[in-house]
Amino acid sequence: MRIGRIRTLLFVMLVVAGASLVAQEAEPSREMEFGRSYTMYFYRGELGRVHANFTAKFKEAMSLAKLRDSRREVSLQLGVETELLGEEIVSKDEFKIYVRRARFEKFDGIVEVVVAMREDHSIAGFAVRPAATPTDS
Repeated sequence: MRIGRIRTLLFVMLVVAGASLVAQEAEPSREMEFGRSYTMYFYRGELGRVHANFTAKFKEAMSLAKLRDSRREVSLQLGVETELLGEEIVSKDEFKIYVRRARFEKFDGIVEVVVAMREDHSIAGFAVRPAATPTDS
């Protein structure tokens, strides 16, 4: 009788632990969703969709034509993304920064896609660059 109660208790604990693990792997944050979407638009060449979400100040610095040139350069130098290594949201001042680390077909190192967003998810900065290595610091 006692062993049956222990098994039942153990089963309940595993179910509860499993439920809390599932809860911890919740839906991605809104910032993560926006960062991924902006990155996919950029990859697919849907640059008008990216540029439309630039802040006014960033639009002054990066015209749609410049964004197209940047996209073309990234495509020529890096090719397509072949492996996603990780992504995260970092808070810095008033920005939420989406950082995506990936490998690309024409580049041996790791590349970061960085999207700095304001609270309204408008884009205040966008970069595709080689990831910093410990010796770069």
